[in-house]
Amino acid sequence: WEAIEGCTPHLYLSLAWIPSDSRLWAAWGHEFAAPQILERCPRSISPSIGHDSEVTGVAFSPDGQRIVSASYDGSVRVWDARSGEPISMAEMSHSGTVWFAMFSPDGDMIASGGEDHILRLWDAHTGLPLKAMEGHTGDIYCLAFSPDGKRVVIGSADNIVRLWNVSTGQHIGTAMEGHEDWVNEVAFSPDGELIASASSDQTIRLWHSQSQTTHGSPLQTHSEFVGSVAFSPDGTRIASGGKD
Repeated sequence: WEAIEGCTPHLYLSLAWIPSDSRLWAAWGHEFAAPQILERCPRSISPSIGHDSEVTGVAFSPDGQRIVSASYDGSVRVWDARSGEPISMAEMSHSGTVWFAMFSPDGDMIASGGEDHILRLWDAHTGLPLKAMEGHTGDIYCLAFSPDGKRVVIGSADNIVRLWNVSTGQHIGTAMEGHEDWVNEVAFSPDGELIASASSDQTIRLWHSQSQTTHGSPLQTHSEFVGSVAFSPDGTRIASGGKD
């Protein structure tokens, strides 16, 4: 493990491997040759206004044409990535804060989770509800789709990681227990065999997705809570960010 220090304190809130052929990299990639303060990003492409409170998360669709956003106002909204205009569709909402929203790998579904302890799946083209996955007893803070889009892994304030079948909406196998505090981020390895989870207990844990058992010992490299984790595209490395 190698620590990258000197970053803005807010870096732990979002960590991702940016594709080198993406519009984001083309516009801003030169700013991140080394860790930089995010305020130095040169410009916004287009402001999008529509939520009634703070926005908690955003994500691009796989084709880069749409953006989904989640908010404290309990809503999920979809935007045209080029114009910044909202895309008209059915209302997507939770009873409470929505902590995240993201597209499925094929772009046909949107997943969102939040304060109501429910993971909701929506039709990404109409906004109509598809599934509601209930089982956690705390806020749902994070989700990751498996590479093939058939499974989702959820992390929660109940300290538990759970795996779900997308087509049935049913829980798969056993709950992955071991964290002693909130689970803030989860990620699948590129081959879908491993799951990484980052927690406020200052650890990162690895799990076998097929058996839901632990893979090795917890990784204890942070001195404060861990807010983000990601696999490298080749699956050989893990990057993590935390309050430290």
